Amino acid sequence: MSTGTIDKMKAWAKEAAGALTLIVALGAATSVAAKPASECLAGFTGVPDAAKNGGTVKCNDCDPTCDTDGTNTPNKMCTFRINPCVNQPDASGVCPAGDIKKVRVKKVKGKCPLVQVTPLTPSGTSSACGQFAVTVKTKKNGTKPGKCKIRLMAAATGSPKRADTDQLTLECDPQPAATCPTTTIPPAKAPVNLGSASNFAVLAGSTVTNTGGSQITGDLGVSPGTAVTGFPPGTVNGTIHAGDPVAAQAILDLTTAFNDAAGRSTGPVSVAGNLGGQTLPPGLYKSTSSLAISSGDLTLDAQGDANAVFIFQMASTLTTTSGR
Repeated sequence: MSTGTIDKMKAWAKEAAGALTLIVALGAATSVAAKPASECLAGFTGVPDAAKNGGTVKCNDCDPTCDTDGTNTPNKMCTFRINPCVNQPDASGVCPAGDIKKVRVKKVKGKCPLVQVTPLTPSGTSSACGQFAVTVKTKKNGTKPGKCKIRLMAAATGSPKRADTDQLTLECDPQPAATCPTTTIPPAKAPVNLGSASNFAVLAGSTVTNTGGSQITGDLGVSPGTAVTGFPPGTVNGTIHAGDPVAAQAILDLTTAFNDAAGRSTGPVSVAGNLGGQTLPPGLYKSTSSLAISSGDLTLDAQGDANAVFIFQMASTLTTTSGR
């Protein structure tokens, strides 16, 4: 190879290296921020974790743990309760809440009436949930499973555009037994014994402080602390126990009850975000982050059971708005 050819190749290499450097520099200067995730804009609660953002929920005809039609004999159908929600971000912040401009819940497959129990009403970036009753019939005269597909769609304003669509399949399976299973109280719903703490509406360890005209119905206690302030203007329709033996025993009983409730682990239902606007049946509800009740009232439906038990386990705080 001639010397002239080698010199030309060296010059080209320098030019190429310069061009490559320029391309890399331009690429760094014009990088675009990653588009925020949208998966949290829509989702379902009250279903197994695997189905929160789409999946299949199965139920045997007249199984009282999932078929809510109230019959105690097989009737070739299942009535599911589903809770479609918007703005259910997780603690990671990868999927921030969006200003929801449009939300829709509709049946996309199957002969299954979709009856609104509680409306799903978005409000800006707040979390919101609704509840629907969905009746799914079995097939082949009750010998084959019946299915229904429900689609939840949500879209948020702003740029870049964000939208989320989730699809939940509800499957009603034939009851394999001649009669329905009897309703038993699983450990998650067994009563929590409050002991002497059941007489108290307010019970604290160090101090009870009140502002405004609060009205307390029941006893108020503090132990081992003794400080109680703000009464009046607040009123207590009961007895104030400030550091006395009654309060001390109530604190012990409350600690035992708390440990019992915190240790429940059978059949938990995952919940997240804002529970306002939802109607929940008795059971064990578990959250891996904080919960709020601000987008509407949370209704705890005892379903006619005077001894119904609701247990909420959460990893962080519970925030409610005034009046709730």
